[in-house]
Amino acid sequence: MGFAEIWETMGPVAKAVMVSLLLMSVVVMSITIQRAIALLGLRRASGGYEAQVKPLLARGQLDEAATVRAARPSPIGNVIEAGLSEYVDTRADAPSTTELIDVVRSRLEQTVGREMDQLRKGLGALATIGSIAPFVGLFGTVAGIVTSFEGIAATGGGGLTAVSAGIAEALVATALGILVAIPAVVFFNYFSAKLRAIESSLEDASSLLINGVRKAGWIEGRSLTEAAE
Repeated sequence: MGFAEIWETMGPVAKAVMVSLLLMSVVVMSITIQRAIALLGLRRASGGYEAQVKPLLARGQLDEAATVRAARPSPIGNVIEAGLSEYVDTRADAPSTTELIDVVRSRLEQTVGREMDQLRKGLGALATIGSIAPFVGLFGTVAGIVTSFEGIAATGGGGLTAVSAGIAEALVATALGILVAIPAVVFFNYFSAKLRAIESSLEDASSLLINGVRKAGWIEGRSLTEAAE
């Protein structure tokens, strides 16, 4: 039996199961393509900016770092620029370097959280589909078995002709549920690992900027001491 013949013999419940599984597969592929493009673009967008700004942060040259602009928006660029903007806007009014660091750190944490929320878009759907697709397929399997019993009842016997349509329906539903779930789980795990690495890099950049604020305070303190002398 071909798929077209199986489809003709399916009841409304089994057809609804098949359509829902096909829609899930479309959602999985759509999210996968979107996340893959987004992650590939991040690598290209952030490389040059990091190479320019990180040495300045490491030396505590935050005013110079604040003048560097990323060619294209990226999470790490947004995080560093947000922290530098907070530093420039707040340092004149901060009672001490400690309070200034607290304010900058709070801004960095908010920005990191916002950027990660953007990067995680769609992963919840992948996880949900990976979890429920086999059960949706199992529901279609049950519907196929019911169709087999209806065939037996209609013919009064249990020959292959009576049950073949229901068995085919059940097997197709089971296979489709598994085929939808496997890529959803695989891509969810892959993107989750990538995003953990990105989050770690954002936290490293935040720590580098916080250390840069400390060093800038040391430089400013030495300058004030030299001026007093």
